Amino acid sequence: MKIYLDTNIIRSTHNHFNDEPHISQAIIACSYLNIFEILSGMNEKEYFIRRAMLRNVFSSKVEIKWKEPREILGSCFRVLRAEASDSTNHFKLAKEVCKCESYREAKGLQNELDIEQLIELDKKIGEHANSEIESNYTRMVEEVGLSVRDEARKEIDNEGGVLTLSLESKENILQQMISKHANLIYQMANGKNYGYTVDELIRSYDGTLDVYFCASIYCQIKKLIFGNALGKNDYFDVSHFLYIDQNIASIVSRDKLVKNICLSFFPQKYTDPERFYSMMGWKNGVDLAIPGSVDI
Repeated sequence: MKIYLDTNIIRSTHNHFNDEPHISQAIIACSYLNIFEILSGMNEKEYFIRRAMLRNVFSSKVEIKWKEPREILGSCFRVLRAEASDSTNHFKLAKEVCKCESYREAKGLQNELDIEQLIELDKKIGEHANSEIESNYTRMVEEVGLSVRDEARKEIDNEGGVLTLSLESKENILQQMISKHANLIYQMANGKNYGYTVDELIRSYDGTLDVYFCASIYCQIKKLIFGNALGKNDYFDVSHFLYIDQNIASIVSRDKLVKNICLSFFPQKYTDPERFYSMMGWKNGVDLAIPGSVDI
């Protein structure tokens, strides 16, 4: 059973990563995105806690999904062999940071990628898409969101934020997203003949983006109904759903947006932090009095 942790949960539990869990078959998972968030949030005050997070992730059996978001968006169709993104530089930087004795030393590391570059990239995220596929994907989500807005307006809990749609509507959303995403990938091939049609592309969809598609639509519906645009932190929260595929049993998070998305579309994929700590036999709040109180 693989359990994915968001970055704030990693922060509050990393000292337990080498402990034997109460549930022997439990596997803790995180991703490239967690590592990015840890590194890009480093400063003089945060350095030692974030270095400890990295050290405990790397020294334990935590499974890291190293694909970058843009690579995942382009690799959900079996007939395609998506061009791999290079997360090697992030891995090297994280490993080097683990060896440093101060933030000043870590900041001075001379690699193909450094902390300053990640901090600058972190500032830009949420202001605009970072690649052509992400920009086009945003427009695609807007189209599907408009198609279900009227039904969603009647079915959303104004206070709790949980969206209650029929199974038929949820399936319709997924089919629209798969079809539009396939067309998007096909169009971005710029007319090159890769030996497949759009229909063949759709039929080869492997299901890995089902959760992310639903998370994207949830946010678009909220924006259309309440005018709530995604902030930078929300953008990261939603991007974590790229890593929640069929092999991940659940995601652990204190974030209200993450919880509402899960409860709206796939409640079985959400695990409350307190329940998770109890399952693992871990104590809560190892490094923070209030986990999640620091902006990761």
